[in-house]
Amino acid sequence: MKEEESISFMDLQETFLKDLDDFQGSKLWGTSAFGVDWVSSSGRSGGLNSVWDCGCFQMQNTIKDPNFLLIQGTVKGNNSLCNFLNVYAPQGRRKKRELWEKILLLIASNPGIWLLMGDFNAVRWPNERRNSRFDALEARDFNDFIFEAGLREHIMKGFSFTFKRGDKLSKIDRFLACQEFINSWPEAEVRSHLGLLSDQSPITMICRNVNFGPRPFRFFNSWLDRPDFEDVIKAYNKFNEVGDPDIVLTKKLKLIKVEIRSWWKIKKEEERAESDKILEEIHKLEETMQSRELNEEEWWVKIEGKKRLLEIEDICKKDIRQKSRIKWALEGDENTAFFHSCINIRKLRNYIPGVEVNGKWISKPKLIKNEVFQFFKRRFQESLPHFEPNGVFGEMEKLGSGYFFQFPVPRFWLMGPPRLSLNVLKA
Repeated sequence: MKEEESISFMDLQETFLKDLDDFQGSKLWGTSAFGVDWVSSSGRSGGLNSVWDCGCFQMQNTIKDPNFLLIQGTVKGNNSLCNFLNVYAPQGRRKKRELWEKILLLIASNPGIWLLMGDFNAVRWPNERRNSRFDALEARDFNDFIFEAGLREHIMKGFSFTFKRGDKLSKIDRFLACQEFINSWPEAEVRSHLGLLSDQSPITMICRNVNFGPRPFRFFNSWLDRPDFEDVIKAYNKFNEVGDPDIVLTKKLKLIKVEIRSWWKIKKEEERAESDKILEEIHKLEETMQSRELNEEEWWVKIEGKKRLLEIEDICKKDIRQKSRIKWALEGDENTAFFHSCINIRKLRNYIPGVEVNGKWISKPKLIKNEVFQFFKRRFQESLPHFEPNGVFGEMEKLGSGYFFQFPVPRFWLMGPPRLSLNVLKA
């Protein structure tokens, strides 16, 4: 699994090891350089172990507890401090509550990106247990801890339950990430695997950017407020082709899309250059104010510059609100960080890391797109009887005293050529 999934950080729970003398890391990890740390077990219970790739993760500090192991360091390509917490929760409700309080203090006193993973020995909702008792108080404590810590749970693909003993199934293993982690890796994939040698299933989190090709075209409402946008839409006047109405409409929309993209690219560069120039002028005026009073013209330049900066910022906020799909009365909150987090949560929820076909997990973009295409092709294809034309009107069968004509075309064509209706939604 380590080789197939290219694992660079591994957490193990219930190792039953008091030290690492019996731990042969090279057999588990391979020949590449790795770091390792552990928490000793208590008799035949517990024990934590963390292993990481030294080329990908640079460890700086560790904090140990009988029920957790914190590894602090930096990930290659990300300068922020990362806190990876390996958790093995106890069984009793009171002991779990004490552990949640310890972790809350740990998160509050250590800045950086947080990712919690492990065996929490607790479920959040009744549907996460089957054929076993659901403890509502324990679930409430666990959900309160997740909320107070500012964590979010990644949606898990694959198997729904991670623990199985006989006919009892539970989801007690999971990944919990802070908002900053989700902002850094919004397309992280969490998946549970088949556990053959243990009563618990291993779960993986894969953080990688998968290229599915060109992104869909998005229309922003803020464009309608720009005075020069109407001239861009009039680009359809350049189109003079004739032919089938649906093909003509498709080509016309494609032309307008190209014109809008070209216009928007130039507009963003112009506004960025304008913002930089205004900021430079305001900075010079602020320095001038240190030595003398500004004259009337300089005050006007400063006031108008700040006014223009606010206009550009308001346009950016409108686009961010529309991306997040959060609606407030009178366009709502001014906190753009909130809308950015909503955008990343939507990405995380809607992201398709792979599909399962005939029991095999497929994650390559080309294969995923092909399976999606085949799915909709099967759903929308129309099965027509095989027809060999015989004459102008097709094959003619004698039915009683009359004749029945078989047309090799759908029935609605007999009512005239198809009509196209264009529904425009302003979202």
